[in-house]
Amino acid sequence: MKRYTPEQEHAKKCQRHGMTPEDFDGWMWAQEGRCAICRRKPPKYRRLAIDHSHKTDKVRGLLCGRCNTGLGLLGDTLGKLPC
Repeated sequence: MKRYTPEQEHAKKCQRHGMTPEDFDGWMWAQEGRCAICRRKPPKYRRLAIDHSHKTDKVRGLLCGRCNTGLGLLGDTLGKLPC
């Protein structure tokens, strides 16, 4: 099994969502390096996740692991909350 460097893995994840690593860096700059929901900065050894619509595949922002997991558990959208 071929092993990839962290940079290669990151490039593959970006490509999966129609982005380049430079696009990712642009999103990071626009979000000031913080999660789009909770505004926390990720630990130095972690990258934010690329959040995208599962219907349109359009990138919505970059999320920390906690917010990304939470959003998935909420059915992929905060708009579906009953309150």
